[in-house]
Amino acid sequence: MKKVKLTPEILTGISFKLKEVEVAQRELQSYIQGCVHGLGLQGNWNVNIEKGVFEEVKKK
Repeated sequence: MKKVKLTPEILTGISFKLKEVEVAQRELQSYIQGCVHGLGLQGNWNVNIEKGVFEEVKKK
């Protein structure tokens, strides 16, 4: 594996990409919340991405 010196430019680029990921994550969370609200689901729900369904979180 090649070693790369982390220059300020590289660190700035990494920081910028991290901010893009954070924004995308917030947008996805807002979208999912909108879907849950639009479907009239009450309570706590998880999204099962493999099945493509919402699953209610059951309290123990």
